[in-house]
Parts: sequence; C-alpha cells; structure tokens
Amino acid sequence: LAPIFEEIFFRKLLIDRTIKDGATLSILLSALMFALFHGNLSQFFYACLLGLLFAFVYIKTGKIIYSIILHAFVNFYGSVASVFFTASVKNISQGLNIANMGDIGIIAIYLAILVIVWFIGLYEIIKNYKKIELNDSKREVFLENPALTVFFNVGMVLFVLYHIFKILMSLKIIAI
Repeated sequence: LAPIFEEIFFRKLLIDRTIKDGATLSILLSALMFALFHGNLSQFFYACLLGLLFAFVYIKTGKIIYSIILHAFVNFYGSVASVFFTASVKNISQGLNIANMGDIGIIAIYLAILVIVWFIGLYEIIKNYKKIELNDSKREVFLENPALTVFFNVGMVLFVLYHIFKILMSLKIIAI
C-alpha cells in the first residue's frame, strides 16, 4: 500500500497543485519532500533520486499508475527480493558446502533482472533523449520568485524542520 499512498500524495496531489509554478520546481519539491518523508539519512539520497524519476514519469505521462508500478517494483526489489539475495550470498560466502544450486540460481536471477532493467532504462533514455523536455508553459503561472514562494512558506519550512529533526534523532545526534 505504501507505493499507492506515497505516489498519490507526493506525485498526484503535490505535483498537481505545484505544476503551475513550473515543472522543474514541482519535480524538485516532490522529490525533496519524498526523501525527507522517509525520515532517515540512509534513505534520503536514493529516495530523492527515485522521487525525481517518479515525478518526471508522472508529469510526462499524466498517469499516476506508472509511478505506482515503478515504486512498487523498487520496494519489492529492495526489500523482499533482496532478503533472498542476501541470504544466498551469505550461504555462498560461508562455503560452497552450505550453498546449493538454489542459492546460485537466486543470485543469478536477481542480478539478471537488475541488469536487464538497467539496460532497458538506459536504452529508453538514449532512444527518447531528444523527446525528453519539460515544456509545460501552457500551465505555468509566472511568479516573481517561484522558488521562494514554494520552498520558504510556513508549511514547507515546518515540514522540512520536522523531518530534519527526525533524521537527527535516528542518527542519535538529538535524544529526547
């Protein structure tokens, strides 16, 4: 359920309300809020990069289902599939007498899927490179300083401070 609710909130609701300030600004805002929402430093950077990708996909297609599917795949691959992968690697690293062909198969399938998905993604980016643009001037409202308006309003400042506080607590820099 997390990919569904997170994509509806961080892509559908947030981007639909901020796209008038520009697609680039809307994508950055969505990605940064998504990264902060995860509440820990270890997830912040890759969640921000994934947030950029999911926001771009949503804006380019106009369909939230694509970012939900991507998000679900990333979550499944990073949590469920990686558990089996890690256990298989551990079995092999402890000695081949513990490992079996199933462990080798799990590692091979995991890595093959990872490589295939990366190559498909790179191929699509290279193939469609000239078509990738964020020209949404028909929907933009030109503000004097859109970044200041979007990033430094009271709600945004409180959201950022709260999540930075959560990250500092998770790192045990602040204790309550």
